[in-house]
Amino acid sequence: MANAEFGGLLQNSLNQNGPESVLFTLINLLPFSFFLTIFFLVLMFLSFITSADSNTTAMASVSSYKETGPITALKIFWGSMIGFVACIMVSLAGIEGVKMISNIGGLPALFFMILACFS
Repeated sequence: MANAEFGGLLQNSLNQNGPESVLFTLINLLPFSFFLTIFFLVLMFLSFITSADSNTTAMASVSSYKETGPITALKIFWGSMIGFVACIMVSLAGIEGVKMISNIGGLPALFFMILACFS
C-alpha cells in the first residue's frame, strides 16, 4: 500500500469515527490483526486495572489512620465510589463527561493533597 493511500485511510478513519478508531484501523492493516486486537485490548484492560488499584490504594492510605497500610474496606469504598461516579458520568455525558470530571475534580484534590502534606 502506498504511503498516500495509507495516510488517507487513517485520515478517513479519524474524520469519520474519531481518534480512537485510528489505532484499530492501523492494527487491521497488519498481519494477524484479530490476535493483535485481542492482545491490545487485554493490555489496555491490565493498564486500567493497575492504575485503578494504585489510585484506590493511595486514596485509602490518605484517608486511613493506620500506619501499616490502608484498610481493605476503605479500598473497596474508594474503588466503588470511583466506579459509581465513572458510570454516572459515562451514561450521562459520555467520554467527554469523564474528561470534564477529571479536570474539575483535580483542583479540589490538589488542595486536599497540599493539606495532607502539611498534616
